[in-house]
Amino acid sequence: MAFLIPLFWGGNAFGSNQDTLATHNWLNVNESLVSENGAYKLVMQGDGNLVIYRVADSVPTWATTTAGNPGTRAVMQGHGNLVLYSTSGEVLWVSPGIWVENSRLKLQNDGALVILTPNNSVQWNSAANQDSLLPHEWMNVHKTLFSENGAYKLAMQGDGNLVLYRVSDNVPTWSTNTHGNPGTRAVMQGHGNLVLYGTDGHAKWGSPGPWVEHSTLKVRNDGKIVILDPNNNVLWSAGSSCTTASVAVFGGYWSFGTGWGSYCNGLVYIPERTYFYIYDYWDFGQWCSIPAEFNGYRDQQICN
Repeated sequence: MAFLIPLFWGGNAFGSNQDTLATHNWLNVNESLVSENGAYKLVMQGDGNLVIYRVADSVPTWATTTAGNPGTRAVMQGHGNLVLYSTSGEVLWVSPGIWVENSRLKLQNDGALVILTPNNSVQWNSAANQDSLLPHEWMNVHKTLFSENGAYKLAMQGDGNLVLYRVSDNVPTWSTNTHGNPGTRAVMQGHGNLVLYGTDGHAKWGSPGPWVEHSTLKVRNDGKIVILDPNNNVLWSAGSSCTTASVAVFGGYWSFGTGWGSYCNGLVYIPERTYFYIYDYWDFGQWCSIPAEFNGYRDQQICN
């Protein structure tokens, strides 16, 4: 998706404070903001990446992950969002959330980058919502969301596939099945649905309705990704819910002609059911009924 640069020019590169970028102002290449206590620095790098560094050891603590776009500038727009524009006018990154006119950008003493409304309400915080994708926010390649308990992660992969993983064993539990489209990004659109766009600007996948404006995508602790409306009602969900149970374990590797290259690795028999659960990387969550040698009992996490 490409956008033309709006008429925001007029004003110097900074607001009245070196930790603040006022409305209608911007950061050019190599310009920066510094927190009031001097502990953190926000730099508009020459490679197109906007990065927060901890000054004491030069460790990056946050970034827009927009490297590879030299000459990019960061603009604090009049209607209240921060936008990174390439030299061709393409929008590379946008601060998420509900925008309020005449807001300003500030680098706080705790290292968080925030957008403050004219009445000093925090409209967006770079340190928050690591489990969520807010309205108008997107995931570039290699960006990851984590559930609050750290048990699940949602990754925008370089091959174009958006995949939900169980962190403990790196097993995928859900995906958009959009591999083969490198450079794809996942966009939480303002009208309430999640869409994957390829580098050609065409939609590769979209979450089904109903859509409600200003909805949010979230990775939950139970292993599901959900779209929540502003009242926290679930509009759509996908992924796994997992529970732990004592199960009988049957060993062996089994191949099946499912057409998906499926296999069974460490079959688990669930006593109240008459089939085995497949640990399957490519087609996770199928069932099979091939008997195998009994190998005892163990506590097992079962995901459906």
